[in-house]
Amino acid sequence: MNKMICVLLTNDYENDSRVKKECLSLSKIYKVDLFCLTKKESKVITENKNWTVYKINFKYPLNKILIFLFGGSTFLNVIKEQNKKYDLIWSNDIDTLKTGYLLKEKFNAKLIYDSHEYWAGVLSNIKKPIDLYIKIYLFLFLKHEKKYISRCDGIISTNVPRKKLLIKNYDLYNYLVDVLHNYPESWQKNKIQCIDSGDKKIRLVYSGVLVERGIENVIKALALIGNKKNYFEFLLMCPEKDYNKLAKSLAFENNLGSTILYKGFVTPEEIGNYESQSDFSIVFYPQDCLNNKFPESNKLYTSLANGCLILTNVRYVADEIKNFGIYTINSPSQIAIVLTRLLKISRTDLTLLKKNAQIFAIKTYNWEEQKLLNIVSKVFR
Repeated sequence: MNKMICVLLTNDYENDSRVKKECLSLSKIYKVDLFCLTKKESKVITENKNWTVYKINFKYPLNKILIFLFGGSTFLNVIKEQNKKYDLIWSNDIDTLKTGYLLKEKFNAKLIYDSHEYWAGVLSNIKKPIDLYIKIYLFLFLKHEKKYISRCDGIISTNVPRKKLLIKNYDLYNYLVDVLHNYPESWQKNKIQCIDSGDKKIRLVYSGVLVERGIENVIKALALIGNKKNYFEFLLMCPEKDYNKLAKSLAFENNLGSTILYKGFVTPEEIGNYESQSDFSIVFYPQDCLNNKFPESNKLYTSLANGCLILTNVRYVADEIKNFGIYTINSPSQIAIVLTRLLKISRTDLTLLKKNAQIFAIKTYNWEEQKLLNIVSKVFR
């Protein structure tokens, strides 16, 4: 009989490409039940014969402090109803770790902690009094992480720098912590054709939340370059509230109505199609803590695999992708200088760079399925 894995996730799995890839890979050998929280109605989805998703309606707003306070009991009640015994608990991120440990004890199971962020690095940067509330709940998170992380049978980090920071911060054994990158899945099989628009416009694209990413600085930079803005298009794929709050008024104030395009929050598959028609994907993170200085961005890998170059304010990202990324300080004036320089690249050279970026990504960044399965096998030994 296949061993059974219980996966915990505090957001809707349909928008979490990492967890979807993990569950799909695990289901090739094991029985996988994914329990995730949603604001929509509860329902059960059968992804394949070995993978079932339990979408659980969460009656509170989906913010981390409320999930931290009430998410655990929500998970435990639904899992109890299934009347199953699990061999492995897979806790995604810090807000499921305590629940994962309780389930480990209940079922006498193994526990893997998939650490998506380096939260100790986030806490160290919060200094403003207005952020006291955030600092309190992060302190509680880290207190629980410190308490339960040493009780895990396996720990997964998203890249090597974060792994080293995690080991140092909690004095962990090196063999206990593995790295599983957010690499794309099966790009060799599902390669998206890089499309050349044939005109002189440079197309910028961004997907994700806008809040605290500094994306509005790109819009301000486009306003600074005068008539040269006519040679650019900037496509935003983000939540409507973010667009209305940060981007819409800026576009109107700076007469960028034909330059700023908006598509809303779209699926990962749709993002791939838009990226294949774009030239530069924006990968910005606030450089205010160690977690953001060493990000593991899904869009970095998928954008390159779709033939889209990278414009980033993260030195670690720029160094990793070599000639296929451009580094900039995240300020309107500096971004404007970079945008002006981009206009000097011929369309022929830009198209060649895009094709080489796609070749590089497909060769270098592939979902580490076998590595994932080896990690689980090691934990079960």
